[in-house]
Parts: sequence; structure tokens; C-alpha cells
Amino acid sequence: MVSTGFSVTMKILTGGTCTCTGDVISVSQGTCTTIPYIDTYDAPWTRELIPYTGFGDKIAKNLPGMPSMAITFSGGLDLTNAVQLALYNGLVCSSPATRILKIADGGKNFTHRGYITGSGSGSSASGKSTFNASMQCTHLPTIS
Repeated sequence: MVSTGFSVTMKILTGGTCTCTGDVISVSQGTCTTIPYIDTYDAPWTRELIPYTGFGDKIAKNLPGMPSMAITFSGGLDLTNAVQLALYNGLVCSSPATRILKIADGGKNFTHRGYITGSGSGSSASGKSTFNASMQCTHLPTIS
């Protein structure tokens, strides 16, 4: 579990129905399975600025673009755990697929939908096997 002052759990959804209205996702049914051994996650928002200038301007001007969100998460890797093995196999598969992650943090549930854009595995100085993954969100998350 990630500790941010609250108990945090990250779950992956399988078999659910996902609908999108105004680029916001809504998920019904399916099974959320806790991903074990997650010890960090980060979900930064960014907004690209589009530069423009006109004759006579004294300083660069910018128009705000669309928001973007990505999630990175990492933790211990135990491929003898069926949930982690399925997640890891899904992360490294060659065909892109939409994934739905739910993060429970501080009494709120954040549901994210997107494509896995990178993953890796390694080892720490203590010999612990680790993994990491990143996901580019394709819709605004829902918060419940």
C-alpha cells in the first residue's frame, strides 16, 4: 500500500462496461482487483501552452491548450502472485489496449482510463524485484 497519510489502494478493472460522456468516464459492473505491492504512484496534470505572437508584441504570448494527465506507478514484483502476473503480462503485451485503474486515496476513488505507454522491471539494492509502469489517460477521471 502507498502511504500518503491515508491508506491507498490501486485496482485494475476487468470485464466492466465503460461509457464516456463529454470525455469523462463512467464505469459499471466488472471486477476491481487490488494490485499488490504498489508502493508509489504519481498522477500529474499538465497543460501545454501554444505560443503565438503578433507584430509589435514585446513578450511571447501563449494560449492554454488541452489538459493532459498521465499516471506512473511502481512497486515490488512477485510473478508468483496471479494478479501481478496478469498485470505484468498485460503491461508488456505488444498490442495497445485500454486499461482502467481505480485509485482509492483519502476516502475518494479516482477512476482513470488510458493506454499503458511504458513499463519496466528491475531490482533494488536490497535484491527486491521491482516494476514500474506509466499510463497516458484518454479521458478525464471520475472522482467518487
